[in-house]
Amino acid sequence: MTDETRMPDTELFRTSDSMMNEGGLESFLHDLETEQVFWNSGVVGVTQFIGFFNTGNNQYAEPGLREACDNMCRAFIEILDFLVCQSQSMDTLEFTADDTKFGLSMCIDADARQSGIEVSKERLHSLAKASREAYAAYRAAVKKTLSL
Repeated sequence: MTDETRMPDTELFRTSDSMMNEGGLESFLHDLETEQVFWNSGVVGVTQFIGFFNTGNNQYAEPGLREACDNMCRAFIEILDFLVCQSQSMDTLEFTADDTKFGLSMCIDADARQSGIEVSKERLHSLAKASREAYAAYRAAVKKTLSL
């Protein structure tokens, strides 16, 4: 791979990383997994992050990096779709001047478990794990390909 193909890929990574970096993504997934909560800004950040790669010419030139990025985007789209489907069971927990914190009402009582909420909690953990793994594979591809 020549430096001519690396430069656009490096710029793509840096631009996307400025939208939602590793710490932001980790925080978003951690809150979902441990407390079943999320901040609206986290959803917006993840949406902008994956949306960036689905617009215009924002595709990596190197095939392995492009594939890792596509897999990561699919994993985050799945978790966002899950949150949309769970919107009926969300509670507004906290407001700030710039953000809103939402909680998913999961596993509250025996009736809730029977109605499938426990299954939803397990699904959330599975999706968060898949997203974390896909992101780790993407970052490994970035490190290997772009030497960052």
